[in-house]
Amino acid sequence: MDEFLKMLVYPACLVVFGKWVDYRLAKQKEEQEAIYRHQAEEQAKKQQREDERDIKIERMQDGILAVLRDRILQSCNYFIAQGKISQLALENITMMHDAYKVLGGNGLCDRQFKAVNKLRVDTFYQQGGEHK
Repeated sequence: MDEFLKMLVYPACLVVFGKWVDYRLAKQKEEQEAIYRHQAEEQAKKQQREDERDIKIERMQDGILAVLRDRILQSCNYFIAQGKISQLALENITMMHDAYKVLGGNGLCDRQFKAVNKLRVDTFYQQGGEHK
């Protein structure tokens, strides 16, 4: 009888142990897949935030370009009409033009900027038009 029990119990124990191992492996696989899904969702959210940030940056850059273009053209037209420019105003326009080009501005302002650079620089000239 002892041999009979060994023949039944040992294989049954092995089957039960095998099923338990299969269950634990399946459970571990599910947990790992849940972790991967969570990581993928977090990565997708992070990518979406980065994409939204990049769009905002592009819009701000476009806005800054528009403001710089407006200020450059306005300033250039004013001083061209005056026929002269102060050193400080020329430096300001040059700084705006440099920033405009760095941010990707096209050649729209270049013609006016070149014309301003040809103006006489009046060291006594103030923006109000008064001589000291």
